[in-house]
Amino acid sequence: MDGSGKWRVGAAIAAGVCALSVMTLSAGTGQEQDVAASDPAGCESGPDPAAGNLQFSTISLTVAESAGDRALLVIRDGGGVGPVSATVTTADGTATVDDYAPVASTVSFPDGDETARVVRVPIVPDLLHEADETFTVTLSDSSCATIGARAEVQVTIIDDDPETRFSVGGTVTGLQGSGLVLRNVVDDIPASNGSFAFPAGLVSGSDYAVTVRAQPVDPDQTCTVSNGNGVIADTDVTDVAVDCVTLPPDAHLDPAFGTDGKVTTPGLGGAETVAIQPDGKIVAAGPSSLARYNSDGTLDSSFAQTGSLRTGISAGFLGDACDVALQPDGSIVVVGVKDNGSATGEDFAVQRYTASGTADPNFGTGGTVTTDFNGSTDRAYAVAVQPDGKIVVAGHATNAARTGIDIALARYTSDGSLDPSFGTAGRVATTIQGAASFGFAATLDHQGRIVVAARVSAGGGDEIGVAGYGADGVLDQSFDDDGIAVTAFGLGAIPHGVAVDDQDRIVVVGQSQSTVPGGRSDIALVRFGAAGRVDTTFDGDGLVTTDFPDPATGTSHDEFGRDLALQSDGGIVVAGVAQLDRGADFALARHHSDGSLDPSFGDAGRLTVDFHAGFDSGRDVAIQPDGGIVAVGSATNVSTQEFALIRLTQ
Repeated sequence: MDGSGKWRVGAAIAAGVCALSVMTLSAGTGQEQDVAASDPAGCESGPDPAAGNLQFSTISLTVAESAGDRALLVIRDGGGVGPVSATVTTADGTATVDDYAPVASTVSFPDGDETARVVRVPIVPDLLHEADETFTVTLSDSSCATIGARAEVQVTIIDDDPETRFSVGGTVTGLQGSGLVLRNVVDDIPASNGSFAFPAGLVSGSDYAVTVRAQPVDPDQTCTVSNGNGVIADTDVTDVAVDCVTLPPDAHLDPAFGTDGKVTTPGLGGAETVAIQPDGKIVAAGPSSLARYNSDGTLDSSFAQTGSLRTGISAGFLGDACDVALQPDGSIVVVGVKDNGSATGEDFAVQRYTASGTADPNFGTGGTVTTDFNGSTDRAYAVAVQPDGKIVVAGHATNAARTGIDIALARYTSDGSLDPSFGTAGRVATTIQGAASFGFAATLDHQGRIVVAARVSAGGGDEIGVAGYGADGVLDQSFDDDGIAVTAFGLGAIPHGVAVDDQDRIVVVGQSQSTVPGGRSDIALVRFGAAGRVDTTFDGDGLVTTDFPDPATGTSHDEFGRDLALQSDGGIVVAGVAQLDRGADFALARHHSDGSLDPSFGDAGRLTVDFHAGFDSGRDVAIQPDGGIVAVGSATNVSTQEFALIRLTQ
C-alpha cells in the first residue's frame, strides 16, 4: 500500500496484459499487501522440515470470462523457519493464450512469515461463444520448503459473453387481403407485402420454423411458406418466402355479398344454424354466439350494439346442439344445452332475445329457461315456432330407468313457462325403436302437426326415424298407423335436418354409409309422404345419396348433410361438408322435387366452397325473400374457427 492508502497494482495488470501479481494477505485484516519477489538463501541440504509446506488453498477454481483476473492463494503451513519461495507457472489445457495471460513468477515468504500470498492470473475476455475451457496453474521448484499436496489448480473459464442473436425474416409477395399473421415457433407478427423480420432474434444453433398463423381475408387468400425451416448458423435468415394467392371468384357466389360472396367473422367460433328475417337480415347462431348480418353480409350494428353477442349456451354434442328460430314479433329464440351440474346434469336450454339483441326479461329468468326430464342427460337440438308464438323444442332425454334414450319434446308459452296443455306438464318423451332415439331436427307441417326427425339405433345400426305429433303432443296415429315411421335402408343413416314441402311431404337430410367399399359416408336425402310412409316417387325408392368427388383429383371421401331448405319452385337445397384431399369445404347440392340433381346448379348439381384452404363445414341453409340462398357454418383459419357465410345468386 502506498502513502495514499491505495493498493499498488503493477502497470501490466492495470493494462490487462500478460503479467502475474503476487501479494500478501495481511493477517487479521483481509487486506492485500505487495511483497517483493526476493529469492531466499538456498538450502544446502534440501527442504528444511521446519520451513513448512507451500501449496495452493484449492485444487480447482471456476472463473467467468469477464472477471478480468482471478486470485489464487498460496499458503505456508507446517512451519515458518527461514525464508522460502516457489515458482508459479501456467499451462494450456483447452484454454490457450487467447483465453488467459500465461504467467511465470516467484512467490516468496520471509523468515517467520506465514501470511498467505495472493496470485492473480489475468483472464482475457472475447466476444466468441465458446464451451467451458480449462488451464492449469502449478507451484514448483521450491526453495527450502516442501511442495504440498495441492501443488496444482485447474482453472475453468465460463463463457459469459452476451448472446448474439440473429433475426429470422424474408419477403411476402402477392398479398391482397388483410389479417395475415406469421409465426416463428411461438412468436407471431402481422405481415404485409414486402420484407418482414421477427423481432425476437435467435442464438446460433436454434431451430426456426415459420408458418402461417392466420390467412388473409377480404379477399380470402391462401399463403404458403417456402424456406421456412432451418437452423440458425451465425447469420441472419433473410430468405423465407411467403407467397399469397387469391382464389378466383366463384361464379355461383353473389359478388354483392361480403367479399366475392363470402363472409367470415372471427371470435365467434363456428355457426351452426341460420334464420332469415322478413326484411332479409340474416340471424346466425353457434354453440355460444349469436350474430345478425345485413343482407349485404355486413354485421348489423343495431343488434347488440356490435352485431353479435355471447349466448352462454354450450353445444354439448359435437356442436349439433344449437338451433335458432324467429317468433312472429321478431324475437329470436336460441336452443341448446345447459349443464346444471350435480343437480340435474345437462338440460334443455332456451334463450330469447329481443329484436335489438338484448336478453328478454319477460322470458324465464333473465331471458333463459332450462328444462329437466329425468334428472340425467337431456339435450335440445332443434326449435320450431308455432304461428301462435309457442315454442316447440326437440332433442333427447335419458329415460327414468336409465336404460335408454328417448326423443324428448317440450313446449313453452310466450313467457317461457312449460305449456301444461302439451304432453305431461309440457313435456313428451317417445321411444321409437331400440335403446336410443335422438331427436335431431323438428319442423311444423301445414296441418299444425309437429314433425321430428330422429336418429334411431335399431339392430346394431342407425336408421332415420320420423315421428308426427298432434298439437297436444300426442303421437298422431294417422301418421304411418302409429305416429312413427322408420326407414329400412340398412345404410347406417343419420338425420340432421328436416323440412316439409307444400304437399306436406317430409324431406330429411343427413348422411348414410356409401355402397362404395371402404365405408365412406355420402349426403343422404329421404322423403316421406304426408301419411308417414317412405315416398317411392322420390328417386324410385325414397332415398337419394350424393357423392362429391374432389374437383382436383376426382377421389371421393366422406360427405355429411347438415340441413336443407325448400325453394318455392320445389327445388331442394342441401348444405353440408365434403372432405377433400386438401381439407374440407362447404358442400351444397340442389335437387329437383323428384330427387334428381339440378344440372343448372354448380357443377352438375353440386358445389363446394373453400375459405382458407383449411377445414370448412357447412351447417345450415336458408332462402332469403328475394330467392337468394344463404348457407352458414364454420371456416377454419389455420387453427381458429370463424363464423362463415356464403350467398348464392341462384
